[in-house]
Amino acid sequence: MKSLSICVILLLSYFCMVVSGCIKDEYFRTRPRICKNTAVAYKVHKTDVIACPGGWFGHISNSDLCGTGYHLCTKDDKDKYLSKINYDHASKICGCYAFNAAHDFGQCIDCENKLHHDDLGGIGTTCPRKTKRQRTSCINGGTIDAAPNVNSSNNNKGCRYHKGISGVICCKD
Repeated sequence: MKSLSICVILLLSYFCMVVSGCIKDEYFRTRPRICKNTAVAYKVHKTDVIACPGGWFGHISNSDLCGTGYHLCTKDDKDKYLSKINYDHASKICGCYAFNAAHDFGQCIDCENKLHHDDLGGIGTTCPRKTKRQRTSCINGGTIDAAPNVNSSNNNKGCRYHKGISGVICCKD
């Protein structure tokens, strides 16, 4: 079942590339695996950040998709990695990949299931909300949210996996 899910995610990502004209030249096979579930990874333009496909149950901190030498990106990775990701490039990456941080109060903060801490950060064409030139972001030049709506904490969905998420963003150790 796990392999079928990964195949579906990769097929959907490929379909997204063909239909939307999103960036497609950054997919590559890795040895050893950077992503635990697959040998295919997506390098985020000119960074040491990798998008790994897959799902998880519950809060994003429960995801276990990043392989050896990488970890799930968090607010602590803003200065070294996340702020190097440009909004214009991030909004053209196929799919919707989440990282464990929220954009609120003009800063990059811990993602928690409570009001004003629940806007799960992400990158990708299919992420539900994108706002260019917003300064309350973990990435540079705008915000991209993987959260299903602006008040995700109201329905206990803040910072959690949902069917619109393609995977996670992994930062180099």
